[in-house]
This record gives sequence, C-alpha cells and structure tokens, in this order.
Amino acid sequence: MVKFKDVICCIKNGGTARRMSWAEDGDKEIMMQIPQRIGKDIVPKMTSVQESIKPKISTVGSGEIEYHDQVIVITFTDDGKTPARATYYVPTWEDIFATDWLLSESQDAYYARLCEELEDMVNESNDFTWFFKTKEFERLPENEKNLMKRQHEIMEKYIAVLDERCQLENEINVKQK
Repeated sequence: MVKFKDVICCIKNGGTARRMSWAEDGDKEIMMQIPQRIGKDIVPKMTSVQESIKPKISTVGSGEIEYHDQVIVITFTDDGKTPARATYYVPTWEDIFATDWLLSESQDAYYARLCEELEDMVNESNDFTWFFKTKEFERLPENEKNLMKRQHEIMEKYIAVLDERCQLENEINVKQK
C-alpha cells in the first residue's frame, strides 16, 4: 500500500490510482487529465462547453481554451448498458489518510516515485548528519546516540540501493525512448 503523496506522484506522471474500498461501489479509478489547449476553430464545436460561453472564449487571447491540473474519477459500471462515467475528483480526508491505495503506474510514474523516495531518504539522512553536529545530540544518552548512528548507516545503505535502482530505471527508460 502507498501513501497519498505517492498517489499524487503517480497520477502526475500518467498513472492511475484506486482504493480497494471503492470496489464496494463498483470499479473506480482516478487520473489526471492530460493538459490540453483547444484551438479557436474547435471551441465552437465543443459539446462539453455551454453555448453561451463559447463567444466569450473567442474574445480572450487567441480564442483558445486551455485546461490543466484536472483530476477526475472514472466509474466503470459493468452492467452492459451504463457507460463509464467521469467527474471531478476532490479527495476527502479519508482518502488522504487511507492505506488501501493501489497504483496503476506508467513507467514514468514508477520512475518518478522511485526518485522521489530517493530524494526523501537523502533529505532524512542529511537531517541526521546535521543533528549529529548539534549540542542536543551530544546531550543524548550514549545508547540512543549509537542507535541513531546505526539507523543512519542503514539509511545510507538503503539510499545506495535506491540510487542504483533509479540509475537502472533511467537506463531502461532511455533505451525504450
């Protein structure tokens, strides 16, 4: 299971996400729509924009409309007659703190999440390094200092593994493109 920040990273990079608990209401997934700029010749033909607003769009800038940063939830009802339904998605606090998220990641989303984890671990390791130089650290009992140093050593090994994985994924991505 992943945290909500991983969900954001995933959908920002072309993946989708769903909660296991959503299965009770049918199959649903969230995704970030691909940013689009709709040309002024297409705007009048759009069926997803009210007729009354189309003339106003044509008077702004180059007459185009652009959308971005939209996250939608798509509901798939498998009853043979109901089409997939897309609507806006705003996470609830329950969604944000949930531990039942599953990701359907694109390779780019997986790579971005892996690199983000590496960056987070490097930052945590740097925090330890900084803390070790403080008077507050010096005042700690010796056994606590030793545990923190051991934790830091293990983090450094974990960082090395994550770094290797990021490099490997990067090589794979470069070869595939």
